Amino acid sequence: MSEEKGVNSRIIRITLLVLLAVAFVVMAVLFIMDNGALPTVGGAPMHFETTNISIRHDMDSHSQIHTYKDGKGFFLASRDGIRFIGSDGLEKMNSTYNMTAPKLIGKGSTAGVAEAGGLQLYVCSADRLLYTVMTDHPILSFSVAANGYSVVITQNGTEYNIIVYNAQGQINHRGVFVDANVYPMAADVSNDGRILAVSYLDTNGGEMNSKIFFSYINKTEAADFAAAEGVFAADNNHPDGLVGILRFMDGNHLIAVSDRSIVCYEADNRAKRKWDIDLGNTLDAVCFSEPTWFAIAYGDRNPNKPGEEPGLSQFFDLNGTVLGEYQSFGRVSKLAMGYNTALICSGRQFTAAAQNGSVLWTYDATYDVSQALFIENTNRLVLAGGTQTEVLHRVRERSNAAVTEAPNSYHNDTITDAEGE
Repeated sequence: MSEEKGVNSRIIRITLLVLLAVAFVVMAVLFIMDNGALPTVGGAPMHFETTNISIRHDMDSHSQIHTYKDGKGFFLASRDGIRFIGSDGLEKMNSTYNMTAPKLIGKGSTAGVAEAGGLQLYVCSADRLLYTVMTDHPILSFSVAANGYSVVITQNGTEYNIIVYNAQGQINHRGVFVDANVYPMAADVSNDGRILAVSYLDTNGGEMNSKIFFSYINKTEAADFAAAEGVFAADNNHPDGLVGILRFMDGNHLIAVSDRSIVCYEADNRAKRKWDIDLGNTLDAVCFSEPTWFAIAYGDRNPNKPGEEPGLSQFFDLNGTVLGEYQSFGRVSKLAMGYNTALICSGRQFTAAAQNGSVLWTYDATYDVSQALFIENTNRLVLAGGTQTEVLHRVRERSNAAVTEAPNSYHNDTITDAEGE
């Protein structure tokens, strides 16, 4: 009898463990689906609905947005200021200015706003304005780092200045291009604030060559290269190309994009080339929202070169390995990334594709969208259109008998530009 009871108790324990394991798996799958990592399999289909976060603005407001991983809201920049709108719909930060054509650049939790030909740069975090700088000469381009550093390229006649500001808005480094027929194209600062990279076009001798130099910002490291004003490495091997995009990624890897190639440098290792990709197509879109991988979308094939199918998006890691790809039915107009997922726009259709290229969902917008970004997870989007910026969330279809997923409890007030000032 005791042996029979022992067998029964073991069976009961095993049954309970199996039930607990099944319950755990079910909860895990539901959590993953709610966070956008898997499409819904079976059950009610899902679709996007509006939330109570809607910001109205004029058609010519030049509204732009930036989100970042784990950020509880989004940056919104327009002609009259930059704000951070929280997930509850409330304004967390507001800094006003007056720009005709502002450009918003974000990296991580830092965002900067300036305009071509302007004299001011605003750099902020989600909760405050970090600093404002006033340049002596018009700004040609700028960039920000995740640690609050920034760099601007300004022009004074035939003289170009490269100015790096630290997280307090103080000038940390200044360089000058005074040579004839030399034109800086792009600059970026590493996220640890140690290294500056600058690409420039050299047309001396009747030839067109893009070059890149690397300079230490950190005064201790720069002292070892004082004679060269901190410049510790250069790459002159970009013939007939225009290196118009520089982006520091994780581990101080620098990605340089030209109309002919994509090159990755290990900047911490005397800026040696790690790998390069020869492009057989023009690029319709490039995205570096994530620190460890990036995405490109191919456009027209280059003459006399093997190329990819136009509309193809590919995802690369920092070793140059293709993680996955997605072929759009039309040309790609916009790319965004977040939460190990790419957001690919073709016309008004948006597709969320995982790193390996598998499709999570598609969404057809009802109006023209200038920007679309993930916010908090891949089941939530913030869309910037001509007259509004709004947040959508992906929910299960409601049945006649019950609501399968309730709308989230956002602040009920609609935010307008007038109220936000």
